[in-house]
Parts: sequence; C-alpha cells; structure tokens
Amino acid sequence: MLAAKVKHPVQHLMAGGEIGFDLPFQCPQAGAQGALVREQHYPDRQPLGLASSMGVEQRRKGGQKRYNGIGQAGHGEPFVMIWFILPACILFPISTSMKLTITNPEVVDTLADLLGGLWPIRRGGDSRMILVVKASREMAQTAKLRGGFRFYLVPVHIGDVATYGLLTAFFDDYDEPLVIRTPLFNEEITQDFLSLLSSDSFYVHFFDEHDRELLGFRAENPDAHRFRTFSNTMRFVSPTLAHGRQVLDDLQVWFSARSPTDDDAAFTIHLREQLFSDSLAEHIANPGDFNEPDIAMALHRPFGGAHVFKNPIRADNGREFVDVLVATTETLLLIQAKDSPYTESALTRKIDRKRATAAKHVRNAAAQWKGSINHLRSGQSIEIITEGKHRQVSMSGRDIFGLVIVKELFDPDRPVCSPPVLTLYGETDTPCLLLDHTEFQELTFFQTSEESFVGALGEIFSVASAHGVFPRSRFGLRTGKSVVYQPRGTKNTLVHRQG
Repeated sequence: MLAAKVKHPVQHLMAGGEIGFDLPFQCPQAGAQGALVREQHYPDRQPLGLASSMGVEQRRKGGQKRYNGIGQAGHGEPFVMIWFILPACILFPISTSMKLTITNPEVVDTLADLLGGLWPIRRGGDSRMILVVKASREMAQTAKLRGGFRFYLVPVHIGDVATYGLLTAFFDDYDEPLVIRTPLFNEEITQDFLSLLSSDSFYVHFFDEHDRELLGFRAENPDAHRFRTFSNTMRFVSPTLAHGRQVLDDLQVWFSARSPTDDDAAFTIHLREQLFSDSLAEHIANPGDFNEPDIAMALHRPFGGAHVFKNPIRADNGREFVDVLVATTETLLLIQAKDSPYTESALTRKIDRKRATAAKHVRNAAAQWKGSINHLRSGQSIEIITEGKHRQVSMSGRDIFGLVIVKELFDPDRPVCSPPVLTLYGETDTPCLLLDHTEFQELTFFQTSEESFVGALGEIFSVASAHGVFPRSRFGLRTGKSVVYQPRGTKNTLVHRQG
C-alpha cells in the first residue's frame, strides 16, 4: 500500500484558474526568434512533487545557440511548473516480470494526480529502486530505440547555496533532445532520487499521459560509484515556488549551452532486460488511432464523457465531420488534430524536417476545420452520426470554439504557424486556437470545469488576437488575473476573461 499523501507547504499557492502567456519576440542579443519564459511551464503545470518530483517535459531547442528572454541559449520552449503531492517513503513488493499496474495498481491512483515527470520509489525486500517516468509516447519510444537516456546533475546557485537540479534527456536529436527538468529540494523524495542515482541498477517503468504503462526495463547505471563519492556533500534548499522557478529556468539555460565535457559528465542509463511485452508497437504505425481517443479522453475532465464525441460522421455524405466534437447546452468545441508516427525514421528526423512537418500539419488542419465550421454555419442545425446514433447539432445559444492540435509546436515557428489559424476568425466569425499536444494536455489537466476551460480558451484567443501569435500558456500563482509577459521588461498586460 502507498503511504498517506503529505501536503506540500506551497501547494495552496498553486491554481488552475489563472494563466500567464509567453510571447515569441525578436531577441536583440541574437536577432532570432525566442520565447520569453514566464512562470508557466513549471510554476504552472508540471510535476514538482513533494519537492523534488517536479519535472518539466519539453524539447531543448537551440543547436544554433540562440537566446530567449532570460538569456537561454537555444530555442527553449517556455515551461510550466506544477507542485504535486506525492507519497513520502514508499515500500512495496514487486515482481520484475510484471507490470506495476498489475502488481501494484495503487500506483495509478497517485499517477493520476501527476501531470508528468519522474517519480522514484522503493520496493520492499531488497529495497531496489524503481523509476517511474510519466511522459509522452515519443519519450518512451526514444528511450527504447536509443537503449537508454541520460541524467545531468546541473549546478545551481540559490542565494549563497550551491545546489543541484536534475535534467533527464532522451536523445531523438543530439542537439535538441526531449528533456524533463526536475528541481531537487530538501525533502524526503530527494533522498529517493539520490538513492536511485547511487544504485548500480534499478527498474524503469514508462507511463503515458493517461497512466497507461508502456515499457518496463531493468536499467544499469555504470557510473553510480562516481555519484556516491560526492552525494553526501550535496546541499539542498527548502521547496518554495520561487526556488522551483529559478531551478527550472537555470536548468533550461545550462542545458542549452552545455558542452561535450558536460555530456561526458552525465550519467548514461542503459536499458537492459525488458520486464514485459511493451504496448508501444500498436501506437507506432497509426498514431491517429490513439491521438484522437486520447484527446477525447482528456476532454472528459472538463466536459464529462457524455458530451465528447470522437470522429462524428456527417449524415448527409458519410464523411467525418471533425476529429473530436464537444457539445453541451452551453458550448460547442470542434477539434482537428494531427499527429506523426512514432517509427524510428520519424523520431530520428532532423529538427528542421520536424518543424516543416508541424507547420504543414497546422495548415492542413486549419483548412479541414474551416470546412467543418462552414458546414455547421450553413443551416439551423446539422445531423451527425456518433456511435451509431443520429444527433442534431446547432450553433444556437452556444459558445463556439475551434481547436487545431498538433503533436509538437516549435516556439520559433509560432509567428509563422499562427496566421493560418488566426485568420479563420475573420473568415468564419468563430475563434479557433492553435495548441500542441503538451499544451492541450496541460489545459485539460488544470481547467477541469466547462466554465474554466472555456474561459481559458477565451483568454488565449484574446492574447493571440492582440499580438498576432498564439502564446505558450502557463499556470501560476493565485493572482485573480491573467498576465501576458512582454519582452524587454515592458509593463505586463492584464487580460481578463471574456463573459
């Protein structure tokens, strides 16, 4: 059984109702598009566990050493921070030949409260360490293809204390890998991280955003002895929101400018014996078979399952109306989504090609969405078929929004990718928003009521319309208002909810 959950001293500061936005801007230092990091990706929505299990999942963008608003080298995406309550010292028995979800189903209950990141736990008997990684299928597949991943212990100074943060990298691309950033604080879960890094071997279990167990391995840490030589001298500060933000920002800056020497100093984790037959194979070739159901499942949080319809069919011609439809008495939400396969060739493409693919997906999805909304606007109501049942859908008396969701949206490309979606409002008189999969998951994780979700869509669209680009949103302190973080120290702009 899992230990009782312990309240974090700053959890009461966190909220899902207020949003901040980072806008891309022209950085004077480098003359390149960057992103001003706000208190978002972590101070708002990412895993900061009892203190240390806070992690941020993102891609480090920056082989060209460009700088964002905090002087970060690379095209680093803004990050969101979230503080999660994780059980303190956990001990339970486990069979290495089976899934955690079978041997210890209570793990899933805790994972449901975690947006994403790392969770070190300890098994009973021999006290062997287990690392739970809740992340995208892309990260899990990359770890499998590469046969491992790397831990970077990153030096950080908080006041006069020299401490460390943990960055975990999955190298689909050498210069710009996928990463999870994890602050380490003076708390019990940090000791579990230290035990993990001191272990010559441990078990790794990968879960996706909906708590489905994908992979399990026995992992080897050949440099554990190196960590043990100095782990007792490490110092950690207390877990506060300000400290969490600083560590996450510093991790991003440091990694973007890392050197080959830093790579050599990293702890390379090798994945050895597979613990069970993985479920990734079915996800690889046909991502759409899982992408659209996952989007529908996430929308159950704010809207409930009875109002979410996957792949509704037009009754007049038998064609798909949209990928996902939400229809309540107050709201209509039309969603077009695009994903890419998780094959080795797709995952190992150059970043430039991935960026071009993402931009193409945005254009195609926007064109499809325009056709769907025009059909809806063509009469008083339309007839669709979902799960074999005929339903009437009408715009009357409802707030209507569109969403274009792509697998990954690169921040330097937001000024280029935004116009095809923003212009839909002038053409259809209906607001449509552009999000990537991570942003969408975060939005549904924190905005768990219809009112708050629709209000957040209104805020995001208001900011995008005012600035001509869709920002990367984040969640932070309870301020009672939303803040747009402007570059170059300009005064913050307050954006109030519509309605």
